[in-house]
Amino acid sequence: MVSNIVLPLCTKDVHWPSGSRCFLRGRHSKQAFLSVFLALSIVVLCGCDDGPALTDMPHSFPANGVERLDINRASEQDLETLPGIGPKTAAAVIRHREENGPFLRIEEIMLVEGIGEKQFQKIRYQIAVK
Repeated sequence: MVSNIVLPLCTKDVHWPSGSRCFLRGRHSKQAFLSVFLALSIVVLCGCDDGPALTDMPHSFPANGVERLDINRASEQDLETLPGIGPKTAAAVIRHREENGPFLRIEEIMLVEGIGEKQFQKIRYQIAVK
């Protein structure tokens, strides 16, 4: 649970230190603050128990919106969706993971036979480790 969410309002009553910035301005700032606070409360407090947890999914979505594949959880079929990765290389990734444990950094995928620097450069922005 998130506590102490602070979204500063700009009103005549509030004296801000010099150089500080206000989140909301204008005559409707209180209504806007309440709308934002309500939206954040709904997101934080309302959970959904009828689907897989986000941590159970092999894909993640970074801030830039590009889908990344968690190479520690991906199946052979998932790995084959990466450019230049076929069934043989996907099986080698799974085998390496089973024999050596999870990858700690994405660069470690170059330890897998069939994935060198050139192949890594093709997939580096499409893979992740968790």
